[in-house]
Amino acid sequence: MKISLGIVGLPNVGKSTFFNALAETGEALVANYPFCTIEPNHGLFSKEDELLINLAKVASSKKILPAVAEIVDIAGIVRNAYKGQGLGNQFLAHIREVDLVMLILRDFDDPLVSHSEALVNPLNDLEVLLLELIFADLETLKKALEKAREQAKSQEKEALFRKQLLERLKAGLEAEKLILAQNLQEEEWAILRSYNFLTAKPFIFLVNTNEKDLSQKQKLAFGDFLRVYSASNQQREFLLKNISSKEPFIYFSGKILAEIKKLPKEEQEQFKREFNITEIKPLIWQELFEKLELINFFTINENEARAHLAPKGINAWQAAGYVHSDFQKKFLFAEVVSAKNFLASGGWQGARAKGKTRREGKDYILQDEEIIFFHNHP
Repeated sequence: MKISLGIVGLPNVGKSTFFNALAETGEALVANYPFCTIEPNHGLFSKEDELLINLAKVASSKKILPAVAEIVDIAGIVRNAYKGQGLGNQFLAHIREVDLVMLILRDFDDPLVSHSEALVNPLNDLEVLLLELIFADLETLKKALEKAREQAKSQEKEALFRKQLLERLKAGLEAEKLILAQNLQEEEWAILRSYNFLTAKPFIFLVNTNEKDLSQKQKLAFGDFLRVYSASNQQREFLLKNISSKEPFIYFSGKILAEIKKLPKEEQEQFKREFNITEIKPLIWQELFEKLELINFFTINENEARAHLAPKGINAWQAAGYVHSDFQKKFLFAEVVSAKNFLASGGWQGARAKGKTRREGKDYILQDEEIIFFHNHP
């Protein structure tokens, strides 16, 4: 399953530095001026998975292939981007292509790095970014609604439902409310997916802070985050109707991440321990799994131990297609065992001998951290 995460923020907030820290392939230009990124930079980052490593040891696998996601460094969004300001329409179009948006907010002072709003305040950054996404969606929705109204003249049930849904969303966006915050039902989401609205995408909120402040601010719930910075009543009202007070805001220091990246691999862990730096990648993966409602399943044999990303609720037949199209076409049954039982039994042979494996059909719903072996027709 291919997953892409877009790094989005105002200019000069540390997006490209963050991209370079996460990416294991690809590198973005970092410079102290706006729009040093025009075309998006693409890279890959893998999930550090101790469980997968242990499974590979038990199975004596020759290769270990962890779950991987694509990250995309998107150029800075400025106020009035939805009107085309600062090549805004081009940059907003890049956001439509990703599955999840990582919003980077600036909380560091540096006289050599200008701020597009001339003010370092993460709440102000957040308001500008969310409003730009709302306004962009409103423009998209107006065009979609024109077409939906024409189709609704047929009086067909589905066309009428679509028109009513889009009209309700338009009213919500005009009231400056993200589509994500508009309490939609599953059948409504099914209709909306084809439109690729920006504010219907899940968000991870990240704050680039000063090195000296990092130990005090590693992760805050939004309710607490809101109390740290100054904001008008209007700003607070806008943000609270769009973001849950329990939503986590994750802090990092771009400068520290850049320094760690320069170190040899063996010195990086020592640096983190010495300065009590929380590894940010696991936090990103944790949020990614929760926001996109994913599970991890494994295929384990002597050749390779591989982790696969999949949506919650996937069945065995669908999972076979994620591994190889032939497995899906020739599906006979799936042999399933939990990772815990696989490890405790010493691998496939022991798990089978102890009766820990199960034979499941096409409709079996996979659970997180299960290992699956596909048996196929000749």
